[in-house]
Amino acid sequence: MFTPGEELQVEEKMQWEGPEAEATLRGMLERTGPSNVLASLAELGLTTSEGMVGETLATGELVPPAGTFERRSPYVRRPFAFAVENTPQARPQHGLSRASVVYEMLTEGGITRFLAVFEPQSAGRVGPIRSARPYFVLKAFEHDAILVHSGGSVEAYTYLRELAMDHIDEQKNFRPFERVRDRRPPHNLYALFPGLLEEAQRLGLGRPARTATFALLSPGEDLEGREATKLEIRYGRNYRVQFTYDPGRQVYLRSVNGEPHRDGESGAQIACGTVIVQVAEHKVKDAEGRVEIRFVGRGSGWMFLRGKAVPIVWEKKSFREKTRYYLQDGREARIASFPVWIEVIDSQEKVVF
Repeated sequence: MFTPGEELQVEEKMQWEGPEAEATLRGMLERTGPSNVLASLAELGLTTSEGMVGETLATGELVPPAGTFERRSPYVRRPFAFAVENTPQARPQHGLSRASVVYEMLTEGGITRFLAVFEPQSAGRVGPIRSARPYFVLKAFEHDAILVHSGGSVEAYTYLRELAMDHIDEQKNFRPFERVRDRRPPHNLYALFPGLLEEAQRLGLGRPARTATFALLSPGEDLEGREATKLEIRYGRNYRVQFTYDPGRQVYLRSVNGEPHRDGESGAQIACGTVIVQVAEHKVKDAEGRVEIRFVGRGSGWMFLRGKAVPIVWEKKSFREKTRYYLQDGREARIASFPVWIEVIDSQEKVVF
């Protein structure tokens, strides 16, 4: 365990493993020999410390979470990004409540599908797993995640090759997957921890993550915005999504078509600390209704946090760049807490709040 004032020995630019942080701790970095971070934990009343997943130690800063954690390797293992089905036959899905970040995006036929990003400390099963789309590859690449899927469109495989993207495809590698008997195919395929971790190690994919996660607001920090304790997004007849703010827990509770959206694993209603609505241009590209989403460029959106709606601008400068979210005054937008749900909509879809 860490104790107040303990001197932590870490190498420069190593990444610190741990859950999302809720406060910023000022430290001191010396460059004589190995980097020494003097963690002044007593200033925050903490007795233990770990950094945020994906956060790189920099001069004068260390980011700890609230709570107590065991000392572990400073290397961060890479996250996994799962292509998860969202048809009515797939609900309730397993594991979504454990994801750090979830994207909901339209596929063909007016249905939505999730890309759920999990930290590698996760457990249990995730699914139902379905096929990938090119924009799933792009979003997984932004997190330096290992994409977990079962097949994909021709264009998705092209993106995987172009980006040299690490992925585990059930159609080529069935080891960390299972099909359950209480659901009909194709709605019965699940990916399993720790089998995925073992398979990633076997394939040589277990290097440290290269990207940082979202920046967090400090506990007392506030943002100006409109009151927004409820919001609704109407993707289609069976895809009417609602989020309702619970001020006691400071989370948004997710519902679908007026019913609580529950995790099939825990039975609990899915909750998140921040909702981002990203407006991006959609185009139907063929007779089968496959969708193309323009993610490179700039666009508008909303961030919902702490019962408020804050207008934002998003920007992705190139194919390989990460999407950045900004307030209208140009400052980078920071989230209230994890999990984060990112609802990607066309300009023709409406978000009502």
